[in-house]
Amino acid sequence: SFLELAPGEQDAVLESVHHGHPQGGEEIWKQLKVDRYWLLLLGDVCQIYYAHPWAWDEIGFGGPAYPRGYMRLEHGEPEPWEVKEERYVWRAPPSARSHLFSPVLGLADHYAQSGQGGTH
Repeated sequence: SFLELAPGEQDAVLESVHHGHPQGGEEIWKQLKVDRYWLLLLGDVCQIYYAHPWAWDEIGFGGPAYPRGYMRLEHGEPEPWEVKEERYVWRAPPSARSHLFSPVLGLADHYAQSGQGGTH
């Protein structure tokens, strides 16, 4: 089970899926294309991550305007009711592989390579 793997092992499995050569589950990958699964997974993770108010703060989104509405939409000024913002530094654990990066195909590249064409 993925959940039973150590964090470094989970990272390795995700990286293998990212690169299109997943470890194990050969029968599953006959039914679902690896690149399609990666795009679905990435979309779901982004939706879940940015559903949390802490992530909103990370990108400068103050949350829904209801019921007050926004008064200061320009120049990044805080609203009168907002508290002074304090930044924090978060570091990944030493076992994490988050310092490694390799880009993923964008949707336009994905559709171009799959022959489906068009822009989505």
